[in-house]
Amino acid sequence: ILKRTDYVELLQEKARKATPENPVDVTGYLYASDFSLNDTRNTSSWKGAPVVGGSAENNCAEKYNTSFNVYQSLTKLLPGLYRVEAQGFHRYGSYTAAYEAFINGTENIDAVMYANEVEQPLKSIFADAKMSGYPGGSTGKWVAPAVGYAIPDDMAAASTAFTGGYFKNELTVRVGEDGQLTIGFKKTSGATPEANWTIFDNVRLIALQIDGENAIEDVLADDGASVGDERFGTAVY
Repeated sequence: ILKRTDYVELLQEKARKATPENPVDVTGYLYASDFSLNDTRNTSSWKGAPVVGGSAENNCAEKYNTSFNVYQSLTKLLPGLYRVEAQGFHRYGSYTAAYEAFINGTENIDAVMYANEVEQPLKSIFADAKMSGYPGGSTGKWVAPAVGYAIPDDMAAASTAFTGGYFKNELTVRVGEDGQLTIGFKKTSGATPEANWTIFDNVRLIALQIDGENAIEDVLADDGASVGDERFGTAVY
């Protein structure tokens, strides 16, 4: 097993090669980035007591009807520009109340994904609503508050949606000279509205541009770069 310090050096070496046109996956900085089944780091590395479940093939994490702050703090990143990606959604109350708010334009998505001080509201549960299930099969519980709006109603159904590639979220953040980055999901409004639900999975960290390396102007303006999954396969603890 590769020591963590040696693994971080490998990640730094990879990150130095990043450009907006050729970003580099450095998700290895994170522990339990996909909340895998039976991974004890789901709750030891992710602070804030995420509830982990869903399908065995693609576990995810949730918070139901409560305020929360689920996060992981990383160190020893090279200063520069990074993209954080994750799948996730928020349901604004019960599925019937959430649908009414969505249709009326009063839906308030106050559950966010964040990286340091940068925040991005998670997608609404209706953002990727489908007529009848998602690719990968229709496992779990599904509900249809109206014609054309089949949405997940439990963790297994959310797993199916995530396996199908739906509910993608991303943000861009600059890491400073201290090399520190906190990535997380949070919500502050508690049980308002009643039965609100937030669920997330598959967190990824992508290096876009390391300061002083492969200098390219206007990096922040380029948000269309494709991402290749280049993460290491070595187990790290």
